[in-house]
Amino acid sequence: CCTSTTLLYTELYPFLMIKSLAIGRMAHFPFPFKPYSVQEDFMKTLYNTIQDRQIGIFESPTGTGKSLSIICSALKWLKDNQAVQEQALLEPTITESETDLPDWVNDQFREQKVRQLHHDKAEKLRKESRRKERILKGRKRFKKSVCARKRDMPD
Repeated sequence: CCTSTTLLYTELYPFLMIKSLAIGRMAHFPFPFKPYSVQEDFMKTLYNTIQDRQIGIFESPTGTGKSLSIICSALKWLKDNQAVQEQALLEPTITESETDLPDWVNDQFREQKVRQLHHDKAEKLRKESRRKERILKGRKRFKKSVCARKRDMPD
């Protein structure tokens, strides 16, 4: 792949220009098999469009794997963005008023942020687990009601 970062400009319509940043290193996308170069380019461009908070219009011929490329690059961006946000929470955030405080106070503050982050993650997992359980219970109730209706129907 490229060793330097280049700007690519694609003119889609006379009034619309889309700017995307070509990734200078090989990015790993969670693709289920080795992607074709057109798919890699599509994923990189989409990833950068999302990262730069731009609007993108993408087009590709039928059968080139657009749907899978969109899903893989969007999921990759979501995972990367979540990791960046978590790392930002762990970074020391010392304000001017905290610089006068002893180091042990600042350390305690950082440790409290880490504990809160872990607590939030655990709570999110518990909520997701409860949601999945409700979905499964709903499916079972639906199946039971369908079976009951079939039994009650005259032959």
